[in-house]
Amino acid sequence: MYARLIAEKLLNHKLTIATAESVTGGLLSSSLTDIAGASRFFKGAIVAYSNELKKSLLNVKQSTLINHGAVSRYCVREMALGLMQKFNVDIAVACSGLAGPDALENQAVGSLFFCVIVANKAYDFETKLPAGSRNELRQLFVQKILQTVEHILSEIS
Repeated sequence: MYARLIAEKLLNHKLTIATAESVTGGLLSSSLTDIAGASRFFKGAIVAYSNELKKSLLNVKQSTLINHGAVSRYCVREMALGLMQKFNVDIAVACSGLAGPDALENQAVGSLFFCVIVANKAYDFETKLPAGSRNELRQLFVQKILQTVEHILSEIS
């Protein structure tokens, strides 16, 4: 539902979007490309599951990973900024989190960090969802991100 609403807004305003994903492993971009006509608004995605790819493809600083970890608002902000530079889009969405089964980097299972950059303004989000199965959490993460992106687009249009 949210992906369709996002698509309509992007098409109506002739805006483009790209995603940088870690915890969702491509599910976010898949949700957007499920929409007919996605090629008119969706430029692409980077699934950077490893820290090495976050650094090499999205320009995440080594110091950010050391000081704050990959599952942090600092990391997703740098991922989103790197995505904006690489894809030259109007909207960049980056996410990282923890779907389990084990806690990591002092973050609980169900932790989600994401950043949305629109019109050179960055919106940072952190949420903790109730623990569930890995796949359930990943789906919930995608829905939370899509809902938030749709809300941001509604406010600026």
